[in-house]
Amino acid sequence: MNANISARVMSTPEICSAAPDTPAATLPIYSVTPFTMLDFPGRTACIVWFSGCNMRCGYCHNPQIVKGKGRGDIKQVMDFLRKRAGLLDGVVLSGGEASVYPGLPDFIREVRDLGYAVKLDTNGLRPDIIRDFLEQDALITLPLITKLHLRNSKE
Repeated sequence: MNANISARVMSTPEICSAAPDTPAATLPIYSVTPFTMLDFPGRTACIVWFSGCNMRCGYCHNPQIVKGKGRGDIKQVMDFLRKRAGLLDGVVLSGGEASVYPGLPDFIREVRDLGYAVKLDTNGLRPDIIRDFLEQDALITLPLITKLHLRNSKE
């Protein structure tokens, strides 16, 4: 069996629907799933979906999010999280790839200040951001999303 990775790594400016110096208030939030008990083990959570990604995988399960534009804003999300305080334990950041946006650290701090645990679903292509989050204890869990498209080969 021959494993072929059918993904293309993109440069950040090409994939962002916002400029690289985007402030947290305009992060490209695609949508929010208000409740999940599956995506953050041991916690009740919501999912904040970020549009855009630094890869273009032919097997992506969220192409509408990856190629979409952000429709929400941080104020709406923070208002939602304030109303859910005491009902939810965590916030999952998924997408797309949230780690490509410079405003993400500020957003995570705001979410943590409300008392939520944060889980970042990431492809791991921004180790600098991931290292900073881990050093600041900003994340409770950090699953690295790796999906390989395996193809049988008779070679």
